[in-house]
Amino acid sequence: MCERGPWNIMHQAEGSGTEFQEQLLDFLGRVKGEQIDIAAAVYYMIQKESNRADAFRFFLEHADELETTGEAEAESVFTASEIQKLSRNCGQLAEGILDNVIGKNLDEADFYAELWKRGIEENINLPEEKEKIYALYRIWTDGRIPYFKLDEGLLMTNERFREIVGEKQSQLKQVRFLLNSRFSQRTQRSSLLVRILDSCETEEEKAVILAQILLMAEYKAYKRSTDS
Repeated sequence: MCERGPWNIMHQAEGSGTEFQEQLLDFLGRVKGEQIDIAAAVYYMIQKESNRADAFRFFLEHADELETTGEAEAESVFTASEIQKLSRNCGQLAEGILDNVIGKNLDEADFYAELWKRGIEENINLPEEKEKIYALYRIWTDGRIPYFKLDEGLLMTNERFREIVGEKQSQLKQVRFLLNSRFSQRTQRSSLLVRILDSCETEEEKAVILAQILLMAEYKAYKRSTDS
């Protein structure tokens, strides 16, 4: 295994699932380089596994847990022009497949198995190896990965939502003030927001308050980005 310099995983020997996990964690814990090149190395590792869907799942569930020492460097696989071309040709396709599979709300094992099969391994719209690698890269960097099967959550009519917003104007004004105030630590703001949520008497009220907190925070972030 390469200690320093370019990391080329293409010719590593095939191993068991446990060996793959150990090799992957060792690699991710030491490698530095462009994320798309790291994805290429991982793609070749996955291809050597008998259960590729499980290897794919393990990678996506654990890839961002480690801090790298940076002592090994991923081999450069893509040129800048190739990445631009792949982004144009494959970016929306990969995102669309991910949207579709997430929308089915599958169990975690079924989700990763279908995403590997439809999104990468048997995707007729990605016939080239570099296209499959790019799809793996885009899936890895999506904010919805790692995936979790979710319950339906609380459903509410628009009329009931507006009714609760009207009833909770005092708390919502406090929320707006807190989000726009300065604190030396983030936990100060978050703990005060928790107090507001704890003051609610029902799950419906908590859900509406939290929905408004998220909306205000999103608007604040949007304003910051447009003003800069």
